[in-house]
Amino acid sequence: MQIPSIFLPTMTRRELIAAASIGAISTGLTGCDVLIGWHYRFRLTGWVECDGEVVQGSSVIEIARMRGYDSVGGKVHGEAVAIDIPGRATLFLLLRDAGSPDWAIWMPHHAFASQLNAAATGDGKVLDRLSHSAGTIATLAPAYYPTMARFRDINDPATIERVDPADLAASFGPGARFKGITVELTNDRVTTGIGRRLPWLDKTLGGMARDNRANLADEPPFGAMIAAQDFRRNR
Repeated sequence: MQIPSIFLPTMTRRELIAAASIGAISTGLTGCDVLIGWHYRFRLTGWVECDGEVVQGSSVIEIARMRGYDSVGGKVHGEAVAIDIPGRATLFLLLRDAGSPDWAIWMPHHAFASQLNAAATGDGKVLDRLSHSAGTIATLAPAYYPTMARFRDINDPATIERVDPADLAASFGPGARFKGITVELTNDRVTTGIGRRLPWLDKTLGGMARDNRANLADEPPFGAMIAAQDFRRNR
């Protein structure tokens, strides 16, 4: 909700907050939604070569950034990328990386650092550029790749395995090679439908592994660190 400018000179900060709260209640928005100042979408596309044939999968993801955040504050709406490798299995590019579930929020700043001078994650002018630059495309550097995964049995979330993009053949067999990722700012609709691929997604709570416990001396199993929100976010 945008407060009409004619009221701004005569309203105190407390009155502005109260007006925003009333508007949020009347429209069904939350307080955080009122603070959202920027929306931008990007198409994430992953490319794989297998036995000389190049295949790809893509997903349009929307980011909503909130005013008043100097750090990486925002919401994600979208799905993981699914790349079907003929005769083998499906490669998933998740909505996170090894260190952060907020990967989809900060990644575009790295992808478009050169074209849009977008390195600053909390600068309103940078967010304006991301919001009004549909058609701008970049190749994502491997240092900023998301976590990648596959399932030995796609009907069983506990069979999830980490995939190393530098050694795709280890997960998909000889002749498989990861070619790269492109990121394109777009106005296209957010992608939906991953629930048809993964019908168990709505029923999965916590980590994917059946036993999320690990010995104190061991690293937690990969499946324990991956949750349903890494495949789909609805804000």
